[in-house]
Amino acid sequence: MRGNSILDLYLDHEKNLWAGLQDGISFIEMNSPITFFSEANNLEGILLTTIEHKGVRYAGTHLGIYELKPYSFALENDNYTFQVIENAKSTCLGLFEYQNELLASTNQGIVQIKNGNARIIQENLSPYCFHTNKNFNDIIFLGSSNGLSYLKLNEKTLAVEEKFVFPEITQSIIEMIDDEKGNLWLTTQFN
Repeated sequence: MRGNSILDLYLDHEKNLWAGLQDGISFIEMNSPITFFSEANNLEGILLTTIEHKGVRYAGTHLGIYELKPYSFALENDNYTFQVIENAKSTCLGLFEYQNELLASTNQGIVQIKNGNARIIQENLSPYCFHTNKNFNDIIFLGSSNGLSYLKLNEKTLAVEEKFVFPEITQSIIEMIDDEKGNLWLTTQFN
């Protein structure tokens, strides 16, 4: 906005705000579907993934996992603010919901994000993508640089009960989808 004096405010039919100033008019686009976050919001690093979980926005960067804190008006710094998740200050390749819990693929392994903290549930495993399938709803398929594997987790503790690697699939898996029959389709990085 130009200047510090606002003489009048008007909300138009598209819910945008017009401000009559001492030296002109300012248009404030309140109804935009686009929001831009950066270092000014405490979001550091290259954004690799994002998800909304239980009404909270999470962002994974090459420097860690961040949680968008609820908006709070402040005169000094009136911005949305991200807070880094403790114990998750390494590259985050993916975020995924499983049984109403938030999981992340990091350089540390697969972690559970809960109450602002990260807990490792499987070390030395950093998949590019996660996937559940209606034919196998108790396991998580994992696509990684080494191919395809799956984990079966305990429903209550999320402890790993079973781990399997498909030895015949060695290409880098970057995405997985189901068809209407529940067949799992894999996207490889180069083929």
